[in-house]
Amino acid sequence: MVFAVSDEGHVSNSTLKSKIKEFGSKYIDEVGFRYSWAMIGKKGLAAGEAVEQYSPASSGSVTIDTTFISPYSSGSFITNTIGESLSFDSLIIDYLAGVNNSIQIIPIINKRDTLDNIFVPGVQTYSLNSFNNGKPNSMKFIVQLNRGAGTSNVFINKFGTEYKNLPELTSSGRLTYISKNKIIQGDSITLNYGFINAGESIADSVELNVYINYPDNSKKLLDSQMLINVGKDSSYKNNVTFLDNYTNGFGDFAFEVKLDETNKVPELFEDNNIFIIPFEIQKDTVTNLEAANVDVLFNGQAIFDNETVNNHPTIKIVLSYQPLFDYSDTTQYSIYLDGRKKYFSSFDSLEYDTINREIKYTFKPLLSSGEHSITITGRNIFGNIKGESGYQLSFKVTEGLEIVDLYNYPNPMKEDTYFIFGLPELPDNLILKVFTIAGREIYSKELDSSELNFNLNKIYWDGRDNDGDTIANGVYFYKFIIRKDGKSKSTIGKLAVLR
Repeated sequence: MVFAVSDEGHVSNSTLKSKIKEFGSKYIDEVGFRYSWAMIGKKGLAAGEAVEQYSPASSGSVTIDTTFISPYSSGSFITNTIGESLSFDSLIIDYLAGVNNSIQIIPIINKRDTLDNIFVPGVQTYSLNSFNNGKPNSMKFIVQLNRGAGTSNVFINKFGTEYKNLPELTSSGRLTYISKNKIIQGDSITLNYGFINAGESIADSVELNVYINYPDNSKKLLDSQMLINVGKDSSYKNNVTFLDNYTNGFGDFAFEVKLDETNKVPELFEDNNIFIIPFEIQKDTVTNLEAANVDVLFNGQAIFDNETVNNHPTIKIVLSYQPLFDYSDTTQYSIYLDGRKKYFSSFDSLEYDTINREIKYTFKPLLSSGEHSITITGRNIFGNIKGESGYQLSFKVTEGLEIVDLYNYPNPMKEDTYFIFGLPELPDNLILKVFTIAGREIYSKELDSSELNFNLNKIYWDGRDNDGDTIANGVYFYKFIIRKDGKSKSTIGKLAVLR
């Protein structure tokens, strides 16, 4: 009950004072003429147990601010949906129920078509194996907390499930790639393809089909595999060669790799089961520049389209010409950097090897950051310009120290892994460090410039720490540090260990 006075609240009635004291008042006898006084009390409280304030006349008003706690007798919550999974193992709960309190758990099992509510008494660990039926299920829990007589509460310290994720079949450019981007009619091209099961369950009866897609949108099956029991973290690799003939025509073609085309394998995601790699079949002509073998080397190494190099590379163009090609006539072919013709007098060196039928052009341009291209066009032996069938390479430039396209494979790793990255500019040294998620360093390795390559590099790690011990399952961070001429650059990545 709340008591308060407004304006004159002097109490002279002794009976009224006694009644107020029954609600826990201590100061009612002190309240005088024009005093401020307020109280929150309850019948049966002893003197002084009520919340009470007063102040003499002209001393201002009084304020009471307090909180009353009325505990609930019951409550409940519902978990997020867990799964889907083919194998739920157990429910783990760590709780304190207290005297006369209880906890009840109601699993809700979604079996695609039906919804079953099963009552399970409160336990520390409960097997969920009975809910597995060989089909992908999802699960969530309703947890009911009941508070009996007394003052103790129900505390849940831990609530979780152990289960295995569905299989996850996926391919990528690291596993699926082609031997070249362009071929002449009648030539061959090889597709290296593969996939990895990145999930936690075995994928049974995986259908793997490889098609060739034609410019008219028709397709032809090149290869088909049925793979039994593809384990978690395991991968599959294969290759197939497409030998073109003139009846296929020319234009834009593509390889199409399809995993589980009929969707018989339950997976976490289905939208990453198709991988398409385009390539071009060029119309055959009398010996032209495209029919010759053109190699473009950056700092002594060949690169793929759209790879990254430094801003001051040594570029060497090697043209292996046919016997009837007039290499001495510089009007037979042209070289362009970013669409601008390079005159032969602008090259740093020009070498003719008539025994091996090679022409080598070397230059060292200073390039800005961004995208660049090299284009080579030529004439056939009859003097007809064949610019449309020339050679073209696109590449990217970055200035200064840089680590590009850093990743580790496989990831998640089981026993060992490779760190794969590009170095547009060669550093003086490189340091690799691996840390736990808490920040403790467990592994380090240092390489000097003699152990590194321009562009593509691979570093093997056996999954052991600096003491030679195998690291545990979990998530780890790795850090790459490169240094040159007093400057440094670092890049951080994340890997997982699953056995």
